Amino acid sequence: MKVLVTGATGFIGYHTAARLHAEGHRFRALVRSPEKAKRVLGPLDVQAEDLIQGDMTDRLAVGRALEGVDAVVHAAAGVSVTTGQTDFSENLQGTENVMGGAHERGVHAIFVSSVTAIFDPKRPPSEASPLVRSRTHYGRSKAECDARVRELQESGASAAIIYPPGVVGPDDPGFSESVKAYRSFLRGTLRSEGGNQMLDARDLARLLVAMLEARTC
Repeated sequence: MKVLVTGATGFIGYHTAARLHAEGHRFRALVRSPEKAKRVLGPLDVQAEDLIQGDMTDRLAVGRALEGVDAVVHAAAGVSVTTGQTDFSENLQGTENVMGGAHERGVHAIFVSSVTAIFDPKRPPSEASPLVRSRTHYGRSKAECDARVRELQESGASAAIIYPPGVVGPDDPGFSESVKAYRSFLRGTLRSEGGNQMLDARDLARLLVAMLEARTC
């Protein structure tokens, strides 16, 4: 199968692309920097025609990236847990373009959400768990995106949502925000009744590819 991976030069996206390559599948990447993409993804034998330059907020670029793919993993997101950034409107727009565009084309898509950003940390999450208003601008943006994907599901979209906890592991292409956050966490003390969950990025990638194979192969 051929899979569009958004955020392929980021932490989760890179490991997803690497796993697809290892399993003999092809991937396409929507990238803002072709130079970075060639450096990060070059060892995975990505073809030049499968590096689509553009941002997830660019509907035309997303449309080009969606042409001819069998499935999508939407892992791209504006993220900041260690700075004072407050504008994450790009996340909802990107989710609309990627997940909505996949629905319009009848393409199965997986949205990478966040269990820590949008659920009550004092209660075990389940499919029935309500979305909460996060204390952070980033968390609120992820909840908006999650709600939009649920609306697409209700309208018949072939879409899945996955809720990873804190993602850690090796081979981060750019010292991502999640890794920065866990570095900060390890320097302090965690106060949570539910403890803290960590997931290896390689295991998450295996799960994502297995989900795609079960649906499309």
